[in-house]
Amino acid sequence: MNRTGSPTAPLDRARSFIGAAVMGMFMLVSRCLGLLRDINTAAVMGLSGSMAMDAFACAFRIPNIIRRFFEEGIFGLTFIPVFSELLKTDKREARALAVRYLAGGFLFGLGLAVLLEIAAALIWFLFQPPPGKLWYSILRFGSLMFPYVIFAVPAAQIAAVLQGLGRFRMAGFMPVLFNLVWLAVLFFISPLGVYLPFKVPACSVSIFGVSSATLTPAGRGAVLSLAIAGAAALQFFVLFLYLRYLRRSGKLGTPDSAKESPGGTFISVRSALRGIWRRLAPAAMVILFLQVNVLLATLLAALFSGSSVPVLSAIPGVDSLFAGKMGRGAASALYFGERLYEFPLSLVGVTVGTAFYPLLTRRALEKNRSGFAADFTAALRWVILLAIPSGVGLILLAAPLSRLFFAHGAASAEDSARIARLTLCFGCGVPAFCLTAFLNRAHLALGKLKTPMWAGVFSVFLFLMLALAGVPRLGEAALALAIALSSWGQTAFLARGMAGEIFPAQRHILAKTFAAAVFASAVMACGIFLERLFLAHPPASFAAVPFVSEKTVSASLGIAVDLAVGILLFFAVILLCDRKKTIDTIREVMKRFFGSKG
Repeated sequence: MNRTGSPTAPLDRARSFIGAAVMGMFMLVSRCLGLLRDINTAAVMGLSGSMAMDAFACAFRIPNIIRRFFEEGIFGLTFIPVFSELLKTDKREARALAVRYLAGGFLFGLGLAVLLEIAAALIWFLFQPPPGKLWYSILRFGSLMFPYVIFAVPAAQIAAVLQGLGRFRMAGFMPVLFNLVWLAVLFFISPLGVYLPFKVPACSVSIFGVSSATLTPAGRGAVLSLAIAGAAALQFFVLFLYLRYLRRSGKLGTPDSAKESPGGTFISVRSALRGIWRRLAPAAMVILFLQVNVLLATLLAALFSGSSVPVLSAIPGVDSLFAGKMGRGAASALYFGERLYEFPLSLVGVTVGTAFYPLLTRRALEKNRSGFAADFTAALRWVILLAIPSGVGLILLAAPLSRLFFAHGAASAEDSARIARLTLCFGCGVPAFCLTAFLNRAHLALGKLKTPMWAGVFSVFLFLMLALAGVPRLGEAALALAIALSSWGQTAFLARGMAGEIFPAQRHILAKTFAAAVFASAVMACGIFLERLFLAHPPASFAAVPFVSEKTVSASLGIAVDLAVGILLFFAVILLCDRKKTIDTIREVMKRFFGSKG
């Protein structure tokens, strides 16, 4: 309870919960399309059948990290507060800030793309990998998709401008557009058709003499690499045209709305930009440390999957210790294995953290410690209650989900089993992934950068130590386990840094919530095991669905039953453990959602 006794605090908190739900819906659609995209990518490219998927997964890591800026709204963390304040006081300054911010972002994206292309060319010149080798394909695919960065950075900034204007739908649609473009290209290059989830026949159209029948796996990887760059360009132009429409309609203000001289406006905008860019790099680094670990894991998988490790071959004994410990397809298995844990990470950690960030920031600026502690505790309770069962559920469903999603076309049953093992390892870290995403944003709301920076550095160091120690024994599974365990270390580091911001009574509430979530998750796991024991096969009468195979329907029904049993058992136990507080929280959110607009 807020010690200040402010009557508006519960409504603000409920509004943040509703914001989290709305953001979660946008992200859920994007993640579902992304899952369809990856199902078809695995079916078209395979894992261990060729090196093309490994090379594509490695090359896509850097553009994918840039894409996180857009999907997770990192640009908005530093830009939106300043832009929103200027919109209230002087629309001309807000418009000038947006224009200069976008121009700087476009130049930054162009410079970064040029540096990436130069780095790829330099590596090519120094090592001269022969055609057909893994690193040859990585450099080839990377050089084709690096222009993505030119458009992705300004597109992310336009999304931040739109969010500052209170227009979320167009910005939220952009990840959906990206996945739709990817799926459309897969339809063109797939010789087997696509799964949506019903089967769509293969495309027989030839463009410039190129069709799905004439493309090799390496050729399909090259086409997908070009499509990624093209999708970013399409996102940018759609957002740019929409922003231009808003400007022409007067939503960004007009020159005659200025209250200051042009010189004063220039100085004000320049100082605001300096503050935004100065805070942007630390904020981005803090939030993206998990992606840094995933990038390092992918590069290590590519490095250690061959019969020889060129970089380490000069060190006696080291090459024989690591070489060939994973086999072909390790980088691809990591790429597809992480797809499933991104659902709870996005829908729990990122959405709750992003939705509560403005509220926590305001409490911190007001120096309202009790209000900050109350809102932080309320949000953290929901992260705990959702993240722990999500991790347990992913561990239990790793094998059936992998068989359902990644056992089509060129992806074999063995490939599906590899992905399942890595998904299980990632599932052990799901609560840590979600807690880290939320705690990082809580630290940023307080203006504390040192603690999350050091926590991120610690997680990278811990990952490298665990990965290098585990690869000789566990192979590719060691990389996934190292990512999970290093995230738990980062979570502990961040939680210790926030311990002084909450009161003893609230620590007791959080401890009780954690214990209840663990107990309810254990009951959920037991219930799913018993359900599988007594309901081994779904009814055969449900298998006669047009355009869908009986195997797919049977697997989907089995997973649906597991999910239904698990969710009902978990929330039933939570309700019994703390019925009053759970009901009060639900009523608070429902009151805000269905109550009066005032």
